[in-house]
Amino acid sequence: MYPLFETICINNGLLMHGKWHEQRFESAYRIYYGKNPAYRLFDEIEIPEVCNRGLFKLRISYNEFSKITEVEKYTIKDIRTLKLVEDNLINYNLKLTDRTQLNHLFSKRGDCDDILIVKNGLVTDSLYCNIVFSDGSGWFTPSAPLLRGTAGARLIAEGRISEKTITADDILSYRYFKLINAMRDFDRIDTVEVENIK
Repeated sequence: MYPLFETICINNGLLMHGKWHEQRFESAYRIYYGKNPAYRLFDEIEIPEVCNRGLFKLRISYNEFSKITEVEKYTIKDIRTLKLVEDNLINYNLKLTDRTQLNHLFSKRGDCDDILIVKNGLVTDSLYCNIVFSDGSGWFTPSAPLLRGTAGARLIAEGRISEKTITADDILSYRYFKLINAMRDFDRIDTVEVENIK
């Protein structure tokens, strides 16, 4: 059983932003197991030659003493519409392999491509992504995500996006949104109009 995992982007053979995944791994391991990691996330990880051209997803599932890896070709999904779903009890502060609660909420998306979860009135995340909003003056991400992704943490540290308290009622005060994660590069994904959040 591997209760935790990390998803890392491999782009043309290069492991992207590894230090951010290592940091989250170390933090999650300490929280879950109550001690420092027994190993490093990228120990003994070799990138297959097949990954030298194109975009691939490396998934590292891990437990207290061991890990397993999976690599697959990745195509960025075109997500255009989001369904607002509310759940005031959901908790996903670690990147857990058990995503039962999230998948249940995703089943409520209707004809939308994805969901946008609202907890206690505050905007959090989609099924797999953090969200960033633009009002034309800058990019802002909710200050209370279910799980702060490595892409969001890195963009905040770089000063490219800012954290802000964003309620469901605030959404229409913005013009655009993007969904970001380790596989969805902020500079390459499309901006979508907030009117597509229903």
